Amino acid sequence: NNLKRAWWSWMVHGRDDVVGLDSAIITNPRTHQASGHVDNFSDPMVDCTESKKRFRADQLMWSSAELEDGTRLGFVSALESSSMGNEMASQAKKLMKERGVDKGAKLKPFCIQDYTMASEEQAKLIPSPATGRPGTLTGVRD
Repeated sequence: NNLKRAWWSWMVHGRDDVVGLDSAIITNPRTHQASGHVDNFSDPMVDCTESKKRFRADQLMWSSAELEDGTRLGFVSALESSSMGNEMASQAKKLMKERGVDKGAKLKPFCIQDYTMASEEQAKLIPSPATGRPGTLTGVRD
């Protein structure tokens, strides 16, 4: 119920172009069966093996963190939200500090993608939003 309230708040109350209608209470269940939602619908999921948290793969966002000179620092990740850009920038600054990069160095703009777009090699290097450590996310599962 908390998830539903959070989604409703973000999707309905947070936008001027959306009107909320809880149609689950007025839709005949046979409608969902006939449309294939019951038998064929599933969200792609990713698990963090360390924290045991589960994420929707299409809501887990990631990007390469690179300096303007082309130096790759690593990868950053965040769950889809209005603050994910700031979260990723904070992670990138931490990577810069860990690697001893000059504070005046500039980052390239992030090319943010969802986890379903990551190759197997990239997926191994993307940090979990739960732990901040790479190598703890599973592959995408339906």
